[in-house]
Amino acid sequence: SLRVSLMIGSAATVGLICLIKPVNKMLYTDSLGSVTLAIFSVSIVLSSLIMTMAAVIQSLGHYIAPIFIVAAGVVGKWFLDMWLIPHYYINGAALATVLSLLGMTIGFSCVLKNDVKQSLWIGKDIGIVMLSVGCMAFTLWGFNMAADWIVPSETRMIATIQALFGVVGGALVFGVIILRTGLFKQDELTLLPFGNQLERLNKWNRSNE
Repeated sequence: SLRVSLMIGSAATVGLICLIKPVNKMLYTDSLGSVTLAIFSVSIVLSSLIMTMAAVIQSLGHYIAPIFIVAAGVVGKWFLDMWLIPHYYINGAALATVLSLLGMTIGFSCVLKNDVKQSLWIGKDIGIVMLSVGCMAFTLWGFNMAADWIVPSETRMIATIQALFGVVGGALVFGVIILRTGLFKQDELTLLPFGNQLERLNKWNRSNE
């Protein structure tokens, strides 16, 4: 479950950061505040990990620890707001959110690791996810450069088309690398959304190697 959360959360975070300008213009007609939204996007992967670990910890019978960690995160967010907002304004508020969620992620990781008595992360899995999001980010960077060169004057309609094509292209690149590098076993693929289709696609890829 942690691998799924890391995979989906990382892809969503990096993809949104890479496409933040066209997505922002598609939704709000201009690109103002794109930096703030890009910073805040990091909270996607952190929130997905937090929710997964909190559910696992509660299923193991620990009910006080999640409450304490969340409360500490809220207090930490308040102190970080007071410190960062006067200096960095709205970007400071976004950064405070990310830092407080990072602290909560570390807290949940420590509690869960102490309970299961083993490492929560496998270096190979993290490497595959990093490789996948890196290739996706490079692809989207090239796509954005090409789109800006082909259509210099960006309207809201063009931004919408750019964002949608970027999402599809980035997801395809990420998904292909995840399948080809073997992050999930055949039986694990069936537990994912569209798992049966992914399993058949993975078998087809293997048969053509």
